[in-house]
Amino acid sequence: MRKLRLPSWIFPALLLAFGMAGLLLSRPGKMSVTVKPVAERQTAPSLSLRTLQGEPWKLSDYAGRVVVINYFGSWCPPCRLEAPDLVSLHEKFAAQGVEFVMVSVGEEGEAVASFVREFNVVFPVAQRPAPPALPGTPTLPLPTTVLVDKTGRIAATIAGRVDKAQLQAAITSLLAE
Repeated sequence: MRKLRLPSWIFPALLLAFGMAGLLLSRPGKMSVTVKPVAERQTAPSLSLRTLQGEPWKLSDYAGRVVVINYFGSWCPPCRLEAPDLVSLHEKFAAQGVEFVMVSVGEEGEAVASFVREFNVVFPVAQRPAPPALPGTPTLPLPTTVLVDKTGRIAATIAGRVDKAQLQAAITSLLAE
């Protein structure tokens, strides 16, 4: 059986195409954050990850807390644009018990560590091999942000760059439940 050999430019071209698609889908203000009514929310699947430091991170450990899960790629332009907003919102809500975690999709090692240093991310950052199994959704573009309510149900899924003000309002709403 003969192996199919792809041209060397295929992978960079695909990365560029997906990055451009993500950029087009991620204009701030265009990706609205709609928190589902409580009765329509599904229980988040079990999620177990390893942080960059090798520590386990489990969604189930944060029962009773609002959790913001952000799937990203260090190469993804919209991911890079929203990272400072996520860091800022973490600073605002950490004292209120909101847990943030960023999940690098399909990347490991220095690229992710460099991203964390560049954006001064102080909350957990985990790695997940591609393709991701995103909680409550089919495969989505990067970035994707998932909000989990205090009872472990998916309250919102935002595909594309999230608007900071809308994410802040959604978190505030979930804290009030």
